[in-house]
Amino acid sequence: MVKVNVIQGENLTGRIQSVDDDGVTLVPEQEVKKGMKPKQGEPVKIPFDRIRQGKVEIEFSHLNEAVLEDEYNGPSEEA
Repeated sequence: MVKVNVIQGENLTGRIQSVDDDGVTLVPEQEVKKGMKPKQGEPVKIPFDRIRQGKVEIEFSHLNEAVLEDEYNGPSEEA
């Protein structure tokens, strides 16, 4: 998760989808009422020259346990 303070625009909070030489593409997280699942908006490309500041937030509750097991537990017994 990243919070981006944008110059001349609305500040965004979302997940980084991609980064290239020109800027970063975020999938914004739309605010919802407490207790509801967060909703994601359409990807937004932000040029680097429009970013005033960005802060990364580590989010442990959003991790997919199955993906973590496959990727980080070393070689499987089938190998």
